[in-house]
Amino acid sequence: MNPRRLLGPAIVIVLAVAGCGGESEDASVAEAIAADLRSEQAFADDLDEDEARCVGDAIVADLGVDGARDLGRADAGDADDERDPFDVDSLTSDEVDAVGGAMEDCVEALDEIVVDLVAEGILEAPDEDFPVTAAEADCVGRGVADRIPFGRLLAIGLESTDDGDLGQLTDDEAVAFGATFVDCVDVRAILLAQVADSGADAEVVECLDAEISDEAIELLFVNTFAGDVESAEGAFAGAVDACT
Repeated sequence: MNPRRLLGPAIVIVLAVAGCGGESEDASVAEAIAADLRSEQAFADDLDEDEARCVGDAIVADLGVDGARDLGRADAGDADDERDPFDVDSLTSDEVDAVGGAMEDCVEALDEIVVDLVAEGILEAPDEDFPVTAAEADCVGRGVADRIPFGRLLAIGLESTDDGDLGQLTDDEAVAFGATFVDCVDVRAILLAQVADSGADAEVVECLDAEISDEAIELLFVNTFAGDVESAEGAFAGAVDACT
């Protein structure tokens, strides 16, 4: 069980920026950003045309027209106007701040977008030993959206490894993820089921249920999200000693 494997592709945004003729250059780049935002299924239901254009304008204002046109592109000096969508992994920290800040300022239903993205990421990387239902994943997404700004979630998603492990979280972020996960998922039942499935006697499972506090379970998840494996592994040491 590895509860750090949450986001994975959840906070991956695919945008495209292309130069257009006719209107002013900054307006055409902003409109291209808006159009590509609206074309993404993750945003389509919760992002109207005005909000999408607001995001495009804000990114252009923050990065400048050249910076916005080259947003997230490894080939930033290429003069070819016909470009493929940018590689989200190529976003710089400044670009992450620009996209995150623009979304936070312009999108009224941003929390709903975050909920959908986080829940999708959890469900796309299922752990057979630690099953999470769609309702539980949605609950985790909602709790995370309430506690961590979109821009920071975007950065966390980009810091994630290919197998879905999250990047380095701050102490407050580890608490947010850990506490939210424990609030939304019946982790006690899952952990005890794992013990029972390992062949432990029913009396041992019952003893562990009595000995392990809710606070210890939350600490296990907070430490795991914080990357403190040693503390996480020792969270139930006293209970195990008492019951075996």
